[in-house]
Amino acid sequence: YEPFIGNYLQWLMKPLLAILASFVGLYLLAAPQFEAKPHAILIGILSGIFAATAYIFIRSSSEEDSPYTIIFYFTAVSTMGALPMLRSHFEWPNFIEWVWLLGLSVGSFFGQVWLTKSIQTAPVSFVLPFSYLTPVCAAILGALVLKEYLSVQALVGGGIIIASGIAIYLFREKTPFIPLEE
Repeated sequence: YEPFIGNYLQWLMKPLLAILASFVGLYLLAAPQFEAKPHAILIGILSGIFAATAYIFIRSSSEEDSPYTIIFYFTAVSTMGALPMLRSHFEWPNFIEWVWLLGLSVGSFFGQVWLTKSIQTAPVSFVLPFSYLTPVCAAILGALVLKEYLSVQALVGGGIIIASGIAIYLFREKTPFIPLEE
């Protein structure tokens, strides 16, 4: 009985330590903004929670459901949710803003299609660690396009987050994948 508990705790501690390390990395990445923008950071955390919920719903859908159908309903519900907010602070975009919005829409569309398809066909625990590449790609594009450069502290924090994602993937419980239809 005791060896079982010891082995279980040892197995549990590895991903738990990686998750805690990712929070340290998050702190290093966002520390300069914690005092200046706590509201924005809270919204980011809530975004992660709601995104995780959406991933679970996508995973529970059938592999035969088209990602386009899922994205259509996501877009329709998002549009209805945003309509009441148009009354306050809406400004019609200028030409350059339309170009940026078009780029955002195309990137979001293809990113969401491929994410939806991958979540439908593979375990969420296998697919989502690759989302740790998102801040890396955003930092590279931010430096190239917007000339926004990260501090050494933020780079270390990002490195810790990426390493934690890899560790979480490596230490996950390895069970055989059984498609939802079976």
